[in-house]
Amino acid sequence: MSKFEVINGFSQNASASIDAKGRCSFPKELRKLLRDENCGEIAIAPSHDNTLTIYPALEWNDYVSKIEKRSRASKSKSLAFQVFMKLSSTQKLDAQSRFSLTKEQIQKFKIDKEVFFIGLNKTVAAMNQEEFDKRNDPDMDDLADLLMFDEADE
Repeated sequence: MSKFEVINGFSQNASASIDAKGRCSFPKELRKLLRDENCGEIAIAPSHDNTLTIYPALEWNDYVSKIEKRSRASKSKSLAFQVFMKLSSTQKLDAQSRFSLTKEQIQKFKIDKEVFFIGLNKTVAAMNQEEFDKRNDPDMDDLADLLMFDEADE
C-alpha cells in the first residue's frame, strides 16, 4: 500500500473534453471521492484566481456558509456574494459521471474544448489548458513563501 493512499483528498491532475452541450466527464482519477457521503453531488464556482473550483457537496455547504457570513459586512461584499452565487451551479453527476458547465462559466473562464483539472486536496480546480500552462511556472519567491512554516502556522 502506498503511503499516499492515506490522504483523503484530491491529488491527481487530468483533462477531459467538453461536448456541444457543455457536458464534461469528471475524471476517473478524481471521482472516487465524490461517491460516498457526497452522493456524486458537486458545486462549480468561480475562484479568486479566475478559474473554476469544483466542490464536493459537503465542502460546498461549509464554504458557502462562511462566505455568506462575510458578505454581511458591507454592501460591496453583499453584491460580490450575489455575483459569486450567480456564477455558481450545483448538480449531481449523471450515470456517465458527467457534469455540465453553464454557458456563463464557459465564456467567463474561457473554457473551450477541454477542461484541465488539478486536485487541490478538498476541491478540484478547473480551467482551460492554456491558462494552466501560463501558471505552470510559479514565482519562486511565492512558492518558497507557501512552503515555509513557522510556529503560528501549526
